[in-house]
Amino acid sequence: MSRRARTQSSVLAIALIVLAIPLWLGSRLLGGGSGGGGNEPFLVPADFQVKLLRSCLGADAFAAAGVSSGTIASALQAAADELNAHPTALTAADTAFATARVESDRLRARIQSGQASQEEVTSYGAQMTSLASATSSRQAALDAVFAAATANLTAPQRAALTQIRANRAVDHSKDFPIEFLVASRSEAQWVALRDALANEKQAVKYPDTLDATAQTLLANTRGEPAVAAARTSLDSNLPAVQNAWNTAAGTGQ
Repeated sequence: MSRRARTQSSVLAIALIVLAIPLWLGSRLLGGGSGGGGNEPFLVPADFQVKLLRSCLGADAFAAAGVSSGTIASALQAAADELNAHPTALTAADTAFATARVESDRLRARIQSGQASQEEVTSYGAQMTSLASATSSRQAALDAVFAAATANLTAPQRAALTQIRANRAVDHSKDFPIEFLVASRSEAQWVALRDALANEKQAVKYPDTLDATAQTLLANTRGEPAVAAARTSLDSNLPAVQNAWNTAAGTGQ
């Protein structure tokens, strides 16, 4: 082979390598690496962390459900795959919900003030229907993300996450530690627990206000097997789960 031919061959080889590098990196970014372990980088959707939290897929929920840090990446990749497959579903539902909510609130205010026209009174029903439809679409999009992320978890882990999610849909859930949310309770039971926790907190500053009945209720609740297991898992695994979640969700990169 002549020197000129060898030079041309070398240039061609270098060019092929240069072209191959970004293609290889792209395949890794999309989770197409050959490792097969489920921990390869993947395409992170826009506002991924917010969408995970809205789907009740935060690190604290995973940890309370007993999900290990090594499982987080594959669970979040499944959530990302669902969002990437339907990139406009949640955004469109959010937009439709906001529009219908603003208009229905406006019409309701007009009706309540006695200033609404007959046309506005009639259109109020249609706006409420639009609001209900948008609410349903938004919930369906979040349900799909949740289902994708939890599909390969164990049955007990899915059950715990599902119960936490159901309880967090209620406004008073913020009043309780997350381990209390792994169990289903009646409204009266939640109220009693909330009062007991408030008494316990107050007694830190004013010990003479500590109520024995409240302490018994809290002790029994914390002793429930599901609650105790969730608390143990949080104490031992939350830091590692949080780190894995941050990395997989894009906050740690």
